Amino acid sequence: MEKIEEKGLLQMEALLHHSTRGVHILFDNQTIARILRNPTNQSTLLEVDRLKQVQELLGELIARKTYTAKMAYLEGLEPQRLEILIRTYFNIVENTIRASSNQYH
Repeated sequence: MEKIEEKGLLQMEALLHHSTRGVHILFDNQTIARILRNPTNQSTLLEVDRLKQVQELLGELIARKTYTAKMAYLEGLEPQRLEILIRTYFNIVENTIRASSNQYH
């Protein structure tokens, strides 16, 4: 895995911020819809092996220095690994939106 630099984290934060506003720069709408159309078991997302995969996938994505490099990385992923990454990405987006919400019960 490539080394993650602070700049990469800042870029990822910006991409996530855009996604919270509905602008998904990294993924096309058809791919998002196809993958998120079918719900997944939340407990599956928390399995140790899955967490290791998620850490690797996100780490590799964040380590890519340019948008073009990030897109090339995503395009080269096997479909199953891309699905894991997209589900994780949107889980983070959803949790970010919830955390920033002013509505508390």
